[in-house]
Amino acid sequence: MGQAQQKRRAVLIVEDDAELRSLTAGSKTANRATPMHPPDEFLKRAADCMNMAKFSRDPESRAMWNRMAERWRRCAERFAGENSAAHDHSPKRYRKTAPAWARH
Repeated sequence: MGQAQQKRRAVLIVEDDAELRSLTAGSKTANRATPMHPPDEFLKRAADCMNMAKFSRDPESRAMWNRMAERWRRCAERFAGENSAAHDHSPKRYRKTAPAWARH
């Protein structure tokens, strides 16, 4: 792999990492006015990567796109799992019993 390809791959990975952080932080991009659902967005990115892999002629590029697609799928699964775990462990509020000295 040439130096230019390695540099381009590094740029793509850095851009994806920055975008991933912004998506998980719940921020909105300039062209997006509606709230988004991160797992759906991650799966859309994975599908885009799979399409790029289909049209790549170079086996190294195809492998890179497939790895990126897998990474986006894992991000979607991880986000969905963490989100559901957070909802499952919401604090339950119980009325505390009054101390013995306060009972009549």
